[in-house]
Amino acid sequence: MEPTASKEPGPVRERRACLTEAYTCLRRGSCPSQRAHDVASAIFVGVCGGVSSGDRESCPPENHSDPTVELSCISMSLLEKICSALISGSLSPAATLYHAEVLTGLQDMDLMLQLILHFQSNDQIISHLAAKSVSTCVFYQLHTSSTVCPVWQQKCVQAFYSSTPGPALNNCLWSITDVFKRLLQGGHQENIATLLAAFDSSLMAICSTFLPEERSEVLLCLNDASRGGTTLCLLLELLELLTASRVICAADVCLQSQRITSTHSSALLAIIGGSSHYFVKKRALLLLKRAVLQKSGEDWALGEGLYVGPKDEHLLADMSTLAKSMLTAVATDWLQRVQVESSSFFGGTRHVGGKGGKADGVMLRALGLLLLKSLELYIQTPSGAAGVNSAFEVCVGICRVCGAS
Repeated sequence: MEPTASKEPGPVRERRACLTEAYTCLRRGSCPSQRAHDVASAIFVGVCGGVSSGDRESCPPENHSDPTVELSCISMSLLEKICSALISGSLSPAATLYHAEVLTGLQDMDLMLQLILHFQSNDQIISHLAAKSVSTCVFYQLHTSSTVCPVWQQKCVQAFYSSTPGPALNNCLWSITDVFKRLLQGGHQENIATLLAAFDSSLMAICSTFLPEERSEVLLCLNDASRGGTTLCLLLELLELLTASRVICAADVCLQSQRITSTHSSALLAIIGGSSHYFVKKRALLLLKRAVLQKSGEDWALGEGLYVGPKDEHLLADMSTLAKSMLTAVATDWLQRVQVESSSFFGGTRHVGGKGGKADGVMLRALGLLLLKSLELYIQTPSGAAGVNSAFEVCVGICRVCGAS
């Protein structure tokens, strides 16, 4: 590393040394020798890709590593670590005051706008680090002032309303999901409500695009090659967190975005039985299974206490809607279209059929639980109690399909 560092332009070496010292001191819980303003400036210049054209031209051609990219990665990583340390309260009072001053200086420099510009970067490392550092900064602001960063909110709202698949939309979905996950794990009810209110209408807009109510429109979305599976999976992960937040905030508020999993259940079922990628089908099926069992967010260890408390006034009706959508789909031969591939493991995939063949047990178990719980919910409703015979016929049809497979 030393020969490479010696070939870097002077300003690059100085910024790297400043950031390295700041990172080392942060890990030790001490204050760097540099002023807080100097550290903030080094982070800001690094995030902006702060190597002037003259500095870049003076780099020898044999130096294949781009100092701009490296400084950006170091700066964003350091920023994320500073926010995390302040949130955890693990620093000494002097170090806490010092690093809070660094963040104040970065806020005055309008760093968030520069970070968000990296959302649409073609470099996946830069793009992801930007999303990670932004979500940590947003969570820090919510944690300290209970306010949503306006620059980040504006960018995400624009991306959700336009619903144009690509790195910018994916990073907006990832960042808001990460913030929601942190809030849910910490049980920050007031901040969850604040975040929900800021994005409720825009989340409805993106779900209307990717999960339209008409089945024909869903099929068009699935057949559109421009709509990547990554974007849809990120949206499904966000929907699970929204469903989980519904129970936490039940006593205070229940917004439309928290009901999407139930109100758009027909579109989710169309995805499962449609022509989308297998991992998207599986993600949608697990979402519906956890929603109907009221176990949303279990993979993120949100806690058993998450589901204890008053239910909002729409919950029973929405569960009934989900169950009815499921049984209606089964009655129209939806099960015949559900694809179950070979079981997967770290060494690859086993082929279904033949000796030792084994189907995807996760899909089969999720499908069985979703069907059984939907039948239970349907029978418990007044209309379902009157139509027990039709529910029994559906159950018989399910057994026939399972026996045939």
